[in-house]
Amino acid sequence: MKNIPKHNIFSTPEGYFDQLADQVLEKHKKENNLILTYRWAAAIALVLAFSLTLWTISDTSTTSSSTPTAELDYELEMLIENGSWDEEDMLSFSENPDAVLDQVMVEEWSSYEIDESEFEQELLSY
Repeated sequence: MKNIPKHNIFSTPEGYFDQLADQVLEKHKKENNLILTYRWAAAIALVLAFSLTLWTISDTSTTSSSTPTAELDYELEMLIENGSWDEEDMLSFSENPDAVLDQVMVEEWSSYEIDESEFEQELLSY
């Protein structure tokens, strides 16, 4: 220990502490600007994602809500064609099955042009 010199072996450059505060503040400002930039970028990304989600949801809801009856009719027709349901099952969902049957008869027979007198003669012949 006696061989170790007793003077200060550490030295600072000339004017180091005069510029130190300015350097620290400048570095802090750059970091704050970078953080602020990242925050703005994240906020813009969130707004765009939210807008895209709302646009997609509204587009999907307008498309699907415009034809729920057509989709239901298609599904019911598929059930009937597959043999899962028959006419009696369909009529059981109706409040007034006779009205449904009358409507079906009118739609089916409206394409035929039969004179009433011919119709009556046809009925009488049976």
